[in-house]
Formats: sequence, structure tokens, C-alpha cells
Amino acid sequence: MILIFVQFVIWIQCPDEDIISFLKYYACAIYIVGIIIPLLLGINIVHPYILYLLAFGVFMMSRVFLDVFRVENAFFDVATWANDWSFFSQPIQFEMLNALIFFLLFASLGALSVFYLSGGLYENRSIKEVTPTMLAVRRLGFALFIAFAIPYLIYLYQAVRYVMENGYLAVYLNESATSVTNPFLRISDDFCIAGLFLYLSTFPSGKKYKFAIIFYIFTLLIMLGTGGRTATFTQIFAFIVYLGLRGLQIDKRRIIYFSLAVCGLIYVAQIVNDFRDKGFEGLDSNSESNISVVQLVQTFFWQQGTSIQTIGRTIEHADDITNGWLYFFGPITDNLRENPIMEMLDLGIPQGQVAETVKKGHSWADKLSYMVNPKFYLSGHGMGSSTIAESYIFGGMFGVMIVGYLLVFCVILFVEKYKKSYTGIFLLFFILPAFFISPRSAPLNIVPVLFRPLFLSFFIQLLFFVKQRYILFSINKL
Repeated sequence: MILIFVQFVIWIQCPDEDIISFLKYYACAIYIVGIIIPLLLGINIVHPYILYLLAFGVFMMSRVFLDVFRVENAFFDVATWANDWSFFSQPIQFEMLNALIFFLLFASLGALSVFYLSGGLYENRSIKEVTPTMLAVRRLGFALFIAFAIPYLIYLYQAVRYVMENGYLAVYLNESATSVTNPFLRISDDFCIAGLFLYLSTFPSGKKYKFAIIFYIFTLLIMLGTGGRTATFTQIFAFIVYLGLRGLQIDKRRIIYFSLAVCGLIYVAQIVNDFRDKGFEGLDSNSESNISVVQLVQTFFWQQGTSIQTIGRTIEHADDITNGWLYFFGPITDNLRENPIMEMLDLGIPQGQVAETVKKGHSWADKLSYMVNPKFYLSGHGMGSSTIAESYIFGGMFGVMIVGYLLVFCVILFVEKYKKSYTGIFLLFFILPAFFISPRSAPLNIVPVLFRPLFLSFFIQLLFFVKQRYILFSINKL
């Protein structure tokens, strides 16, 4: 609370070069303290809040840290969106840094509130009792997984081939909901992954379990071929949380393995970035051969930290937007409008990055990208979004504070409350990737990703309820 009070005092100051320079170091210090405090409280390093802070550091703090350490980026040559953040005027820089700090402080307050309410300690205990219902869910989940595994692999193959043949930007210009047109293959994506998550949510063991996790990791690596690095990494983080909930113990050996794996993923991510921009020609060239590992890492963090510009651009254009709350709730309302019925009623939203998408929809990522540079938006580029940016357009700096607190509080509370329930674990497989990616995405994206798994959970519960009623009816009849 003292830090929040100090931050309010800083916020009312007049921006100048000295205070902006101080805020850069202060923001980095607040971020580091925000990680240290939960660890000192005994929170496991694979707790979703710790991993969220790591994701936040990569997506939102990378350029601040690089700026603090005066690292020059000599290999970042994309000038359409990712200009240095010092491009913004001093008042905007001042507001950007204040937004970062306020969000971090209130997010930490939200997490600490949950830890206080739940006893403060994150316990790594697996589900002890395997009920008949859980066994039935396990069998159903594995059956769905196996039945749709091959079609899902074909789906991934076609998605990767589409990017190879048409380029990464074609995914955003595509006017259909997906780059795979076969309807059976499209639903295989949902059913295979849903079945896999159902199976894993019951905490199984044995050869089937090992096969399931190997398959899942394999498909995540294939997904890198579509050019979507962030989505893959956030799902890996969610899987790490799952392992933590199963009782994974972290020691020095595992930390070393994890660090090596992260370095490997960073290297692979840069290869993917090269491939999606240049295709096989980029992989065969020797243009990057002289770049050191340190420079490669710097480039990775510079690229991943581009979302800080979204905050600056949002602050820059905030006064030009009325009814900002429509864009804040846009992920929910737009999702409900993306179906054939709404299209028949002329209430739908066009797919792909076209002008009509901006006019009819309420996606802040589309709106902001179009406002900043219509030409590049219509050619497939985009700035993306950010929880801080959408919170700011929703309610200014106070919106950043409120959303920062509620977002972390609600997600971590759900984790602590339902980590012993197979239904809770199943839903967490969908919630956590959206939570981890939220620093560079809309905060309410968590809601629409739950529509299908909630429907499936309801259907399963209804099925078991009807089955139980039928058994009781048969017994009473006898």
C-alpha cells in the first residue's frame, strides 16, 4: 500500500526527462520486487502468477529493461510498427511508465489478496481420490483424443502448409475463420484437444499418460510452423502449471534444464520468425550466421516487447475514442457476432483485416492498427492489443488499476479454489494461455475461450446426471 501511495504522488508530478528516466528504473525495480515477494512467501516458482509475471516481463517490460541497460538493437529492421518507444512525447512516455507501474502494483495486490484468503501458501498436492465419475471422464477424454488425433495432425499439417505457401500475413488477411477449409478437420482441432485436456484433468498415470503428453508437446512444436510463437509459449506455460498442480518439485537440476529449454525455445522462435518472413530462402541464407547468441537474445526480447507501443499509441489516441467500454467488452460481443446466424441478420463481422472489420467490430487491436496506419493494417500487419491499453481506453489510469487487480485476483482465486477439481483443471487449460498472453492481448479474451469447454463440461455433467437418474429409476422399478 505504501508503494501505491508513493506511485500516486509520482503520478501527479509534471513530466520531464529526469523523472521519466527515474520511472524506467523504478518500473524495473517494482517488477523485480513483484516477483521476489511471492517467492519469499513460499509460492512455487511454477505457480501461474509467477509465470504470468515472467510473461508480462517478456511482453511488456523487455524494452524498458533494454533501455535501462542502454542496449542498442542493430538487427531489428521492421519500421512499420516497432519504432523505438522514445518516439513518443515526454507526457506520453510519462503516462506509459505510470500505467506499467500502476498495473504491476495492483496486479500484485490482487495476487496477494488471494494468497491471504487461501492461507498464503501454494500447495503442490495431486487429486487424492479417483471417483467413478473421474474414471468415466478419463475414459471419455482419452477416447475423444484418440478418435480425433490423426485428423488433428492433418489439420496442423494443412495449417503449416498454408503459411508456407501463402506467407504468415496471409493468415490475417484470410476471410474465413481458419486457414483449413475442411469442416471435419476444423472440428477435429476442438475435439482432440478437448479430449486430451479432459483426460489430463483427471491426473492419470502410466503409458497412456506419457503418450498423451508426448503427443501434446509434439503438436505444440508443430504449431510453431504456423508462425504463432506466442500462442505456443503460453500453452507451454499452462502445461508447466499443470505439472506443478500434479506435484512437480523444482530443484536446481530442473531449473538448469528449464533454463536450457527456454534458451532453446528462444533460438527456435527466432528461426520461426526468419522462416515466416522469408520462407526457406531465409533459413538457407547466411545473413544471420555472424550474429552472436547475446545479440540473438536481445533481438528476441526487443521483438516480443513491442506491445509497449500499443500502450503509447492508445494513450496518444485515447481522446479520439468515445465509448471506450465497447472495445473493452469487444472480445465477448464480437465473438457472439461471428456466426452464420448473425451474418444472415447483417449483424456479423467480416473475417480478415479489411476496413469493414474495423467499422463493424469492436476489436481495439484492429481499430488502433487501422488508426495508426491503414495501409499496413490492410496488408496484414497489426499492433496487437494489451490488457493495459484496453484498460486505459476503458477507464483511463483508474481503469488500469481496477482491471489489473480484478484480472489477477479472479484468475488466481479460480486456480486456488478449483485446483483439486478435474473440471477446474480442464477449464484452466483454456484460461491460463489466455491469461499469460493477456499482456499483449485483450483481458476479456479469457471469457470467449471458455464458451466451448463450458458447454462440453455442462454436457458431460448432464450426461452423468441422466445416467444416474436412469439407474435410480431402474432400481426403484425393481
